[in-house]
Amino acid sequence: LLPQAGAQLGENVALVFDPPSPKVGETVTAKAVLTGADSSLSSFEWHKNGRRESAASGKGKTTFIFQLGAEVRTVIDVVVITPDGVRLSATRAITRERPMLVWWADTSAPVWYKGKAAPSPGSTVNILAVPGAGFGEKASDLIYSWSVNVEQRPEISGTGRDHFTLKVSLVSDVIQQINVRISNANKTISQEAMLLLPTRDPEVLVYALLPSGGVDFSKVLSLFIGESGGTFDFAAVPFFFRSDQLSVLKYTWRVNDQAIAGKDKPHV
Repeated sequence: LLPQAGAQLGENVALVFDPPSPKVGETVTAKAVLTGADSSLSSFEWHKNGRRESAASGKGKTTFIFQLGAEVRTVIDVVVITPDGVRLSATRAITRERPMLVWWADTSAPVWYKGKAAPSPGSTVNILAVPGAGFGEKASDLIYSWSVNVEQRPEISGTGRDHFTLKVSLVSDVIQQINVRISNANKTISQEAMLLLPTRDPEVLVYALLPSGGVDFSKVLSLFIGESGGTFDFAAVPFFFRSDQLSVLKYTWRVNDQAIAGKDKPHV
């Protein structure tokens, strides 16, 4: 930050919140971090949503404790008068809502599967950050700072860069940690979100077919014993394969260790 008008070189004030992303009803401590001047001899004047907080203001009062309300946005201002008479100020806001991280992978799952198609090793995942309310600006005007597995990713960060594509590791059972920090241009408002994205190996599960021809997905079959002479239909259902893998899958059915042909489709 550049020194404010009238300030000596190195004199500045910044606001930090603890916790940095509080929830409604949570107690928040706003702290004015003063550099280049003696905090104990400086005067601090605190404001919340434009209203002066007299009890929290005074000489050496570097913190202001408040409870986050249900307002869409809570604005905290602090004005500092240093022992030399220099006036410094800082403004930050807390929004009620947090951003969301939405993702979708280039893998597939049956239409009746209740979960999402999980990423598998080598797959591609698209990740989108949706800002919470309170910025008062278009999402395309906000600054997005991304990190993957705690490593800053400046090449995918910047103004309006609310999404990126992640190539998943070829190693199985890896959890990807995605973090994003969203802020406005003057850095007075920021929101943070984190996503833990586990990978799953692709697999093929066997289910019985109902008389209607649908899949009885209530039970996965690992062993089946049927009456001699009976007719039984089964379906092999792939999960979490990439689209390029699905097109080359080959199905080999075996009964009592003897290969048999599928009924009318390779997977049935």
